[in-house]
Amino acid sequence: MRTIDEDKRARIQQAVFSLTATEGLTGLAMSKVAKTAGVSPATIYIYYNDKEDMLSRIYEQVKTLFDAGLHAAIDAAPDLDAKIRAAEWHYITQFRQYPEQARFVDAVLANEQAIDAKAKAFADDQAQPLTDLFAQVQAAPAYRPIDALLGTTLFSVPLQMLKSQATDAQLNAAIDTIIAALKR
Repeated sequence: MRTIDEDKRARIQQAVFSLTATEGLTGLAMSKVAKTAGVSPATIYIYYNDKEDMLSRIYEQVKTLFDAGLHAAIDAAPDLDAKIRAAEWHYITQFRQYPEQARFVDAVLANEQAIDAKAKAFADDQAQPLTDLFAQVQAAPAYRPIDALLGTTLFSVPLQMLKSQATDAQLNAAIDTIIAALKR
């Protein structure tokens, strides 16, 4: 039985991030991952059952990284406007700190069929602080009721703006606009 080598696993994950940025998820082949990581193709199967398992487990790790501290950031804010702002800035900070992982998440969200149901359920569980925040906004008389798709789309605007190297002032303006759009 072969042993787990965390350095090799990290190189495989880094290869997935790099190849996702250049070739997307659909062009991602296990042989390319192995070559980029500097491991044999058989080595990947020590860590992952197949491509779907590899993408799913890496997605779970990235979601854990990105969502760490989100609940505390939201809870520390004094009111709903500040909670929305705190959630937005939490993700902006994470996406700036981990741009390769952010591109990977974007690719997975654009190709959700690439990951398994367990990873999707894990992501939903990780998103609970945002789900709770959305429910608070929906229940607050000062805010207009909107459906989840519109709420998710509005929330993603600053993150999409990061792709264009938006400044903090531009991001703050976008968040102000989102909050204003949510208000009655």
